[in-house]
Amino acid sequence: MFATAYTIAADLSDSGSRGTNMGIVRGGITMGFPAGLVLGGIVSAVAGNVAAFTVAAAFALMASVVAYRYVPETHVTGDRSGDSIKPWEIDTAVPALTVGLVNFGLMFAYIGALFSTLVLFLGANDISLFGLAPQGTSGLFMAGTVVSAAFFMLVGGRVSDTRDSRTPILLVFLVVSFVGFLLLARAGSVLSLGLACVFIGAGQGGTSGPMMALLADLTPDERMGRASGTNNVFGDVGGGLGPMVSLPLIEAVGFTPIYAACAALPLLAGGALLLGVRRETGSFLPGRTASGTGTNEQPSAADP
Repeated sequence: MFATAYTIAADLSDSGSRGTNMGIVRGGITMGFPAGLVLGGIVSAVAGNVAAFTVAAAFALMASVVAYRYVPETHVTGDRSGDSIKPWEIDTAVPALTVGLVNFGLMFAYIGALFSTLVLFLGANDISLFGLAPQGTSGLFMAGTVVSAAFFMLVGGRVSDTRDSRTPILLVFLVVSFVGFLLLARAGSVLSLGLACVFIGAGQGGTSGPMMALLADLTPDERMGRASGTNNVFGDVGGGLGPMVSLPLIEAVGFTPIYAACAALPLLAGGALLLGVRRETGSFLPGRTASGTGTNEQPSAADP
């Protein structure tokens, strides 16, 4: 569903709206996650688990009706009966792999390391909000991180639509994520931890819209679905590996070295982004494209 949503958003966008539209899609996905946790927890506490699953099913049905009624069809027409798409046939084009690696690094640090270790960090440092236990306090901090991410998804996407190239805004927010994890490594109070979470959320969210828009800029329309799926796979693998790697290492060396190492991941992602963009376009700062052709926008001879 995520890959299809990004593909439709790319199909319906041009260079002046693609970053904004991708930010809206990504923001909706991101905000839905904590909203579902809160609503599910409340319903299950008040009415039981069966009622919570029933509410979830009702939301899924409602989303299906809305999609059927309002989401336009942008699929390529024609006879495609001879096509055969296999699950393991990921898009190996440079743009898809480049954006996928960036997504891998961000999700490894954000979902895999931060979200999976925050409750342990709070307990170890005796940090609490409103007298809540570490589980409740971690939920509030994570919610704040997600709200920050959702807001800056819209900001990052919109700003990238107003610039000649999307690369600079991506690099800015990767640096913001780097600063956030450095702040997290040194956090020892509610205020410092809250500031770190805002920066980390801003960095994660601010890259999302421009990153997906850049992928659409550099990917032909007929490959955008597979490229979006490839990007999601990289992100899921990063988010899955994060807890497997970070939790045992934290027990061995502590929180500060692991969070400091996570701070390096956005910088490495920025390096991979520059190398991939340079190899694909011949420039570190490629222009936005009107459609997914993989070519830079250039003014025509008739333009003033």
